[in-house]
Amino acid sequence: MSANRVAASLREWPAATDPVIAYAEWRMSCTSVWAAYRRWSNAAKADADVAHAAYTAALDREDAAARVYSKVADPVPS
Repeated sequence: MSANRVAASLREWPAATDPVIAYAEWRMSCTSVWAAYRRWSNAAKADADVAHAAYTAALDREDAAARVYSKVADPVPS
């Protein structure tokens, strides 16, 4: 996904303006990362590639949520 599309989708996300929602979204995405990691670490060898892809996707979602929370929690440009 291009940076412009990500930025546009973040502007439409309710968490992009409400710090409480942004925090909750970030914490839920953190939980998803740990769950995906557990599935990957326990996956059978035949399923490891798919489980790893799910884990990296969860990491990407957590990173996006963390960036949104960071911007909402500290709206002063750095």
